[in-house]
Amino acid sequence: MRTLGILAHVDAGKTTLSERMLYLAGAIRSCGEAEEGLATLDFLPEEQERGITIETGVERLTWRGGTIQLLDTPGHVDFGSEVGGALHALDGAVLVVSGTRHLQTQTLSAWNKLREAGVPTIVFVNRLDVPGSDLDETLLRLRGELGRKPLLMTLPLYSGENLEGVVDVLNRVALRNDPRDPRAFVSSEIPPELKARADELHEELVLRAGEADEELAEAWLSRGEADVARVVKALRERLRAGDVLPVWCGAAKRCVGVRQLLNGVSWFVDEGRSLRSDAALRVVRARWTPSFGRWYMAQAMRALDRSELEGMRSLRASALEETASVEAGEVFALRAPDARYRPGDLIELSGGVVARESARWEEPLLEVRLEAKNDQSASEMAAALEELRSTDPSLRVRSDPDGLGWVVAGVGEVHLDVAVERLRRDFGLRFRVGNPAVQHRERWCRPQRDLSMECEVGDFRADCRLSLLPWEGEGVSVVMETETANSGLPKAVFDAAVEEWARRGVLGQGFLSHLRVLVHEIHFTEPFLPGVFKKMVDDLLRLRSNGQSVRVEEPVVRLEIWTPSEHHGAVLGDLMARGGKVVSEDCDGYHWRLEARMPMGGLIGYAVALRSVTRGTATFTPLEEGWDDGIGGAV
Repeated sequence: MRTLGILAHVDAGKTTLSERMLYLAGAIRSCGEAEEGLATLDFLPEEQERGITIETGVERLTWRGGTIQLLDTPGHVDFGSEVGGALHALDGAVLVVSGTRHLQTQTLSAWNKLREAGVPTIVFVNRLDVPGSDLDETLLRLRGELGRKPLLMTLPLYSGENLEGVVDVLNRVALRNDPRDPRAFVSSEIPPELKARADELHEELVLRAGEADEELAEAWLSRGEADVARVVKALRERLRAGDVLPVWCGAAKRCVGVRQLLNGVSWFVDEGRSLRSDAALRVVRARWTPSFGRWYMAQAMRALDRSELEGMRSLRASALEETASVEAGEVFALRAPDARYRPGDLIELSGGVVARESARWEEPLLEVRLEAKNDQSASEMAAALEELRSTDPSLRVRSDPDGLGWVVAGVGEVHLDVAVERLRRDFGLRFRVGNPAVQHRERWCRPQRDLSMECEVGDFRADCRLSLLPWEGEGVSVVMETETANSGLPKAVFDAAVEEWARRGVLGQGFLSHLRVLVHEIHFTEPFLPGVFKKMVDDLLRLRSNGQSVRVEEPVVRLEIWTPSEHHGAVLGDLMARGGKVVSEDCDGYHWRLEARMPMGGLIGYAVALRSVTRGTATFTPLEEGWDDGIGGAV
């Protein structure tokens, strides 16, 4: 079984490609359209309403005698953490690139995540049937921005402006799709106008493969012969080493080039790359559904049966079904009695965590206040928010002192909207929702040294002395100079107190960052009282810290905007009215592409405003860029 990730910028055709791959392999009877909410892997109501992927979907197909397990990941920036959670489960990935919009912000973000995780990646250039598409420009962008020279495996085959099929460069044959049956095709000789370029590309494939196989290169240079199987084997080795970037092209919606891409997956993606011998399973994500409760999306590291692991379900899109066993590499559902595990945990059958693979979660930048209508709904709300928080590491929740209100922080406006909708739809809750607000941060800028506090409750005594220092790293770091509390329960209690204080901030305007808590001394008597000790640490941090040591900063986002030429002026005017500044812009004759910087506050309601001024024809993608201290705050 090969586990294949499909990654892309939003609206590049990622889910459409997954749907056509399933259809061509006979895994589904007909194709559903993502924009109509009918795609197999976009089954959540929120996905169907918006036409975007929110949670990673899983399906399987059989191709050339092997099983391919598809993981269709979100392309929207608000749900980037879903991509991070799936990376370690992948044997390989297809990066889908739009032939009209080339490399976009989330394309580059997905590529960087794949590189960090070491996932072998091939590329599919999509939408070459759309006016204004440009394969050569896309290839130039791939080379310039990804730093790899693309190896073109297929060429688009046009009749006039109509995309009819592709040229298989490796096998030197033209393949035209049957317009009456997307699963059928007709092979023929390469048209004369494409023959020279196809031959040139074929030679490039052989010579690049020959860099890993000297006999192959010798046969080609001396006799003009190349064994296709040896070419594939050599290129697979070079892909595994990260030396080549194979590229297929076509139009997923019309099934053009998809068959050849599936062949490429079977050639170049190895089975079992993601498996580990020291664990029984890997946690991919935590989930909660009304019908099944809390469960983990997990990957089996070896074949497992029901006698070894209870609560297993097979996972195919939205279907959770009883199963007696799962095979090595299979992604399945596992009922979770609690939320002890997190994505990336490698677990043995006894329940112990063998290792924790690193995963990067998107930082929340917007927040909204939710308020329960009475005490009964408040308790239900608290439980539901805890379930949501345990399934989404990018969602942060803190409660008001009265217990009737909560502040929920998310990556962006869509992320928060989806969380609110799920509380209403999945949990049946009714509550009041405030307006979204920007989550600022408080950056520590000045040292405060030798702050101390002591406490005494009955026979228990404790004291602490520490310094609060500026730090180059993000977040808050705790360093113990004393061995007394460097491990065990006191350290855990101290860390918990620091984490809660850091979330509140000194001024109450955002979370703390760039702070090192240097603990000089801690003393306490036995028996240790965690609650009293934690309150002492909290009082020390809260009462002794000085607000003049922090600077309040606002998040700034980078926007990529695509708009038809006739709306260019209106988009610019609205952008500047929100405090945005254009960094660069270019036009391909049909659309303007703008890159801009904007304070996060200007992004609230921007999706609605952009649809209004462009009659729904423009799109944009936000990408976190940094922080701006131009809104005030002590230095």
